[in-house]
Amino acid sequence: MGNKEHGGRVTIPTNLDVVPETIELMKRWGADAIRDCDGTEFPEELTKTGAKIYATYYTTRKDNAWAKANPDEVQQSYIMTNFYTATGNELQIPLMKGISDELMQVNTRDDRKRWWEVIDRSTGEVVSTDKWEYNEETGCVCIHDTEPFHEYTVSFLAYIIWDPVHMYNAVTNGWKDFEHQITFDVRQPKTHKYSMERLRKYCAEHPYVNVIRYTTFFHQFTLVFDELKREKFVDWYGYSSSVSPYILEQFEIDGLRIYNDNSELIYSCGEYKRMPDMTNILNDKAFLSRYNKNNSMSIGIVSSVEAWHKELYNELSDSNIMAFISAWFEFKYRRYYFFYDVFNHKSRWNDSDRNFVLIISKIIASVL
Repeated sequence: MGNKEHGGRVTIPTNLDVVPETIELMKRWGADAIRDCDGTEFPEELTKTGAKIYATYYTTRKDNAWAKANPDEVQQSYIMTNFYTATGNELQIPLMKGISDELMQVNTRDDRKRWWEVIDRSTGEVVSTDKWEYNEETGCVCIHDTEPFHEYTVSFLAYIIWDPVHMYNAVTNGWKDFEHQITFDVRQPKTHKYSMERLRKYCAEHPYVNVIRYTTFFHQFTLVFDELKREKFVDWYGYSSSVSPYILEQFEIDGLRIYNDNSELIYSCGEYKRMPDMTNILNDKAFLSRYNKNNSMSIGIVSSVEAWHKELYNELSDSNIMAFISAWFEFKYRRYYFFYDVFNHKSRWNDSDRNFVLIISKIIASVL
């Protein structure tokens, strides 16, 4: 713990209105560091105490000017409604019932027919998009040609317009007269660039800070409140608040092919224009040399293949495959090749994508 003369490993929280008390506690406890926290501001007077300064930094919030100027890059979450029972051939489902409208706002900016889903829960079938529409005035999805006494749900995207941790702290502590902090998505292109510049600027403008305490780091865990601001659903380990059409498209895979070590296609799914003939390719040294030490290969655009493997380029082009990630695994003396294909557009694969494909492929190989 140390002593009053030398100080010890004790950190004192502070705020603008408790400067004298902070200094008194530092002396009394022999504290060696001062910090701020959510809902407080660090007093300038305490920067000259000689103590270490721990500053809380909000990677995805506490900059409403940016969030309001870029509403398309506010964080989102997928929400599923309660089950609603049809009593006739039409059913109205209110999307925000049971959810705080201070916390979330329905995303009407992106294509609802592509990103939302209506399901007949009695049969498990997805309802065709031409049988439902969303009414912004009522906040309801109207489903047509419903089966009487069948249960239905709607899954939809919603913007997180009040950071859930900030909301929790505000409700718990009874904060008054403050602005709701909006979360922004650092994975989105504009916000990613801005967030890097913002962090550099913060470091330059706060030379007295010894340690930056990151909080609300990148994406939020799932914390949903109801209309009375009570916790409705909490998942400390989930990533359901890291979704958006932009991110979903990065993970989009249109087709999967699996070959054995005899170049035989043993499984495929997806609407391929034609299936590539890999008979000669999978045993070709020029092709195999493209796999890295982790046994994976990623091609963001197929036109780049032409320079080093003309036959592979022709097969992929004729099959309308624009990009792919591949991995191979040996299991019980057999080798399996996996191809995760994207049609019609190029992709920017990153390490997370490649690692995910390796994990999935290994699981499938063990089953095979």
